[in-house]
Amino acid sequence: CWMEGSSPPHKHPKLDKEAESDVVVSKTRTHHLNRLSSIFHDEHLRAISTMLQEQVCIKCAIRAFVNFTYYETLAQSPEVLLDILRELKDSKIPNEVCPLDVSTAICPICFGILQMATTPEFDAQIVSSIENCDYEFRDYLLSLTLPTAILIRQYAIWFYLQKIYGDEGCLKGDPGFEEVKDVVKFMIERVIKYPHSNQSDFTFIVEFVHPETSQEYFFLEKFTKKGHVTRRKPKPNEKGVPLEAGIKAVKKILSTVDRSSFMSATKCPPVLVQTKSEMKFSFWHAPTFVAGSYLKFSRDLSHSLWIIHGQRKGENSVEEIIGDPLLPFFRPENYTFQSAGREDQDVKMLGTGRPFVLTMENPRRITFNSEEVEKMSKAVNSQPELVRVLNFKLGTKEDCNRIKEGETTKKKTYRCVVWVSKPVSELNLNLLTEVKDMVVNQTTPIRVLHRRAMETRGKMVHSIQYGILKENFLALDLVTAAGTYIKEFIHGDFGRTQPNLGSILGCEADILQLDVVAIH
Repeated sequence: CWMEGSSPPHKHPKLDKEAESDVVVSKTRTHHLNRLSSIFHDEHLRAISTMLQEQVCIKCAIRAFVNFTYYETLAQSPEVLLDILRELKDSKIPNEVCPLDVSTAICPICFGILQMATTPEFDAQIVSSIENCDYEFRDYLLSLTLPTAILIRQYAIWFYLQKIYGDEGCLKGDPGFEEVKDVVKFMIERVIKYPHSNQSDFTFIVEFVHPETSQEYFFLEKFTKKGHVTRRKPKPNEKGVPLEAGIKAVKKILSTVDRSSFMSATKCPPVLVQTKSEMKFSFWHAPTFVAGSYLKFSRDLSHSLWIIHGQRKGENSVEEIIGDPLLPFFRPENYTFQSAGREDQDVKMLGTGRPFVLTMENPRRITFNSEEVEKMSKAVNSQPELVRVLNFKLGTKEDCNRIKEGETTKKKTYRCVVWVSKPVSELNLNLLTEVKDMVVNQTTPIRVLHRRAMETRGKMVHSIQYGILKENFLALDLVTAAGTYIKEFIHGDFGRTQPNLGSILGCEADILQLDVVAIH
């Protein structure tokens, strides 16, 4: 919830309609002319002219020789930029060169991305995507993904220019192109009149894809020791999606390849393309959390969704009883359920409950007032005969960390009913009350071998108290370290848990009923 007296977050950025319709930046044409004339000389204009004749767009041609301080200049229309270049002293731009229209001629370097940027249609797409994203957020982080082939083609046109004019002066060394990503970010951020923050929980993801050149990087594999190019890491919205080579990996390879080897391996100048890059939008909000403690009163309810060999076991689970009613509030992509340990399906959770945290992944809503939180609490307590939630609240990442710590550091008290093979009158039950901080070595129980590695773990039984029920039946209260397998401590698990109740009392033992009564 937001602080009282402050403004609540809007569901989408507040857009300045005048700025949206006005695609001309505030800097005057004369200003841009003076700036470019101060850095562009004969050698620059000659190289730019050659690129334009190879159908490279004017923005890619200019960004080969400028830095981030010229983004305002690159934001001008292609027509304005071409006129400015023609006015420069020693201009080499032929009169027949016209601004490329992305509908008829696509830049072979940026695949039309910079041709589209700053157009009214481009701005309208950005605005529309924000207005219809259906997310609640306070600020945003912009994430861009561009085709890897852009980087490769920058090298291709650069090496082509070096072959014609030599690698001295403005063409010395590796390509100096200002990143398309940074230029496009500038174009997008000027449209969104809402705070941009690198620490924002909300990410606006803009992805440019160009299937026509998606495999162009394959030729670089012969320049690597491993014979393949590392692919980039997936973004949060790209689970299971085939990915192109990573930009960092391609940059590293290109930095080691000489001009001759590169030009013999691929086309220089780069071949023209028939399709422009496609622009896709998606959104991702960092997880938000709810926390509390739950009581479980059923002996036929699993902790979480239980599936064996593709078949569901049981009609419900603690996870679903608590998590599903919260979906309409947060509208997440999905959720995960964590608790301080877990009880078996046939074990009750009593006392003050077991602490838990629900992580809402990619939620659409993030802020709630006290009345809405109360409605959530009632919703998760809709089946009180099975599960009751105590101390329900909106949580934090720190709650998650505490839950993880509690899985291994907390003590737990259990109450169980056990059967012993000998009459209790023949047993020395004082041996139980004498137990104090006894180490128990437990090899992975047979019943969980399908999901846990074979290992012997040392656990601690801190104390045991008993009560006599009948001739061969006892009630036990055990205080143990978190993670102790109580059932196996009672019956021994065919000798895999040592010592166990039977070995202490000198008889066979089995467990009939088990409850968790406290988590300390």
